[in-house]
Order: sequence, then structure tokens, then C-alpha cells
Amino acid sequence: MKIKKNLINDCFEVFGYWSLDKNMTEKHSGILIKNDEDITLKLFTESLEWNHDKIDFIYGYVESGEVISLRKLIEVKGVGLRNISTFTFLVQEMYIGSFIDNETKFKSITFGFDFLNNWINKGIKLTSRIQEEEFNNYPKDKYIISDNIALSDGLIGNEKVRRNSYMVNINKNLKLSFNNSIDLEETLYSFFKINLFLNILLNKSIVFNYIKLKTNNDETIYRIFNQEKDKNFHDNLNVPFYEKVKDTLELSLQCWFESFPLFYTLTSELIKPNFYRYDVKAFHVEKIRSFEIYHREFLEKKTEQESNLDLEEDKKILEEVICNRIKNVEYFMKRINYEEGIYSFRKRLELTFKNLPELYKQQLSNHVNKTKGRKKSLSDNISSFSNKLVKDRNDFIHNNVIDEKNILNHDKYLFEEAKLLQRFLRYFVLKELGFKDEILLRNDYYY
Repeated sequence: MKIKKNLINDCFEVFGYWSLDKNMTEKHSGILIKNDEDITLKLFTESLEWNHDKIDFIYGYVESGEVISLRKLIEVKGVGLRNISTFTFLVQEMYIGSFIDNETKFKSITFGFDFLNNWINKGIKLTSRIQEEEFNNYPKDKYIISDNIALSDGLIGNEKVRRNSYMVNINKNLKLSFNNSIDLEETLYSFFKINLFLNILLNKSIVFNYIKLKTNNDETIYRIFNQEKDKNFHDNLNVPFYEKVKDTLELSLQCWFESFPLFYTLTSELIKPNFYRYDVKAFHVEKIRSFEIYHREFLEKKTEQESNLDLEEDKKILEEVICNRIKNVEYFMKRINYEEGIYSFRKRLELTFKNLPELYKQQLSNHVNKTKGRKKSLSDNISSFSNKLVKDRNDFIHNNVIDEKNILNHDKYLFEEAKLLQRFLRYFVLKELGFKDEILLRNDYYY
């Protein structure tokens, strides 16, 4: 079976000949192994020394008749026994279909995952009886992200031939296209951006079935790497229907790509795989810090924009008075032009939570009442919650000693609280990307 026919998470073992250059001038036999844990290449060579100080790629021909480019390798073991030396490498990425390097240009990258068939629920029924005309006339949607990048959806058919049967599996896919071709690093960076965007929008860590790159020469290259396996547990609440968000997607994607460093800072650790083993304290504190960043970069700037016009008019009046009537002009001019941070960390948290929709503010208040075993007003609980988060962050950063009587119950509600913060932060990010409350606050979506 061809390796390119495998899903990304499939395991395999294949023998081949491997070299440091595409021309295979000096090749060595070896076995490429992919299992649930990692991808490894075991090389066998008669040379006691093999020049492998810096390896960008290793190229190979394998017994399935395919050519493979291995990228990002780390030597983990080298053993010399008489006339045979064995080298073992950990491989982070492999590309099947043609020899490539960092300068190879690509014009698109196409990818698919199981949930996509349910999410983009339009067009046709995905059965092996689909007619060719129906397949070719599938109504694709296209979103212009920038002058060079567009996202579109489509269909792909995979043939499966068995002894007494033939069938075609039809699946949805998404494709990033580049008007001007880009190198491998840029292609993977664009893919990384759309991957994180989909994680946030779909509220799940996506597990890809396949990723295909198209070169300038129209060669199809299949990318395989180690990714977390899906453990089949899905919380599909608050995953908006594609039909509900498609009109907002283009502007949202443009905003995401234009301001990606900021959105990456806010969301890179937001969505985890289902079975992820949390360091709950670290995860909790990361979410707390993210709210500080969100307030500074979004809420504070909006407030400043609204008030700056009036402030500038007042400053001009003061400057005129100082210049005309005050002796120590320099001293007072410095005072009116001095900008001091007016928001404490606690204040940033409190103001951010006050910007939550009523549904989420009530969830926050209910959580505080439950943890404290009493019932207070929403305003009091927002203030109390903000104070607690400041203390939690300070305790974590400074490794403060916890009072002995509080040790057992100190982290009792920590994971629940971290998930609450995760929900709130996702809401704020999607809100900034242009999605409306009527979409973000619905919990009756199902797939």
C-alpha cells in the first residue's frame, strides 16, 4: 500500500535507501517507522563516520515505489559495530511525492478532517453513488483573506478497491491558495494560522486526516507528521453552524491573518486535545494573563479612541494657558504630556468581566456564589472574582506559601474556573473577529 494513501495518524514501517542529497550520490539502507509515539529513521552504513552535523533534509526511495523527503531530524542514537554503523533519527515531518527543500515553491495546501463533513453541511450527500456531474458542480465557497491568500472548500474522492468490491469515499476539504507561490516555511505558517483559527471557531483541537501541498510544477506532495490522536470525545456545544457564520468568515479571516501575532498570544494555549494532561495551575494563570492582554490591546484602546478627541482639545487649551501665563513652562508642559498607566491588573480584569454578555456574567456570579457558599450580587461577585485571580497569579508567580488551613481546598475549583475563563476568552476573541452574540451564545448546536 502506498504511504500517501494512509491517514496522517496511521502507523507503518517501510524499507528504503536514503541520502543527504536529492541525487542520491551516497545512499544508505534504512527503515522508516511511524507509530503512535513518533516517526524514526534507522540508517545502516558501512562508514564509521557519516557527515551529519547539520541535516536539513534526508531523501529516500522506499519499497512502495515512492520518493520521500524527511525534514527536521534529530539524531538520538548512533552505534558502531565492526563494519556497520547504525544511526537513529527522530523525524518531525515527512513529505511524500517528490523531493523538496526549503526553497520549493507551493501554490496551495489542501487539508481535511472528520468533523468537516458535518460542519460544512451543504451541497450534496457524501455517498459512493454520487454522480460525476454532481461532484464537479459542487457549490464551492471562496474567502479572500489577503492579496495573496484565499480559502475555499471542496470535495475529494478516495478510491478503495477490495477483492470483490470497489467504492469511493467522498469527503469535504479546505484549501488555502496562493496567487504568488511561496516557499515551504511560508506555506506551513499560513497553514498554522488557519489551523489555530479553526480550533478556536470549532471549539476543538483538530486532528487532520491528510494534508496535501501543490507545487508550482503541479506535483502533489503529502505531508505526514506526529499529531495528537482523537480520543472520540467531543463537546459539540457552542460550535456554530457553517451556514450561520459563512457571511462573517471572510472579514474574520482577514482580521485574524492581519493581527495574527496578537491573536496567537491570546489563543495559542486556549484549545487542548480531549485527553490533554493539564498542569492546571499553569493553564489557569495563562488564562488570567490573557485577560490582561485582551483588556490592554482591545478594551483600553477602544476607550482611548473614544476619549482622545476631547482630551486633545483640553490639552491645547492648557498648553496655551501655560505658554502665555506660567513662568515655568517646561515643568508644567511635561506634566500634561506625561501618560501614566491608569489600570491596575485587578482593574483590567474587573472591567473585562463587566464587558461579558449577561449570560456569562451570570455564570461567573453563580460560580463565585458556589465556591464561597453564599449569595451576593453580580457586581460584588465580579469584584471578588477579580481579586481572587490577582491573588492566584501572584501566588503562582512568586510561589507564595499557602496558609496550612487552606491547603486541601485551595485548588478545589481550579479546573472548573480555568474552563470558565477559557470559555470567556474564546468569546472575546471571536467577538473581536466580528461574530455576533446570537451565534456565539447559542448552545443548541449539534452534529
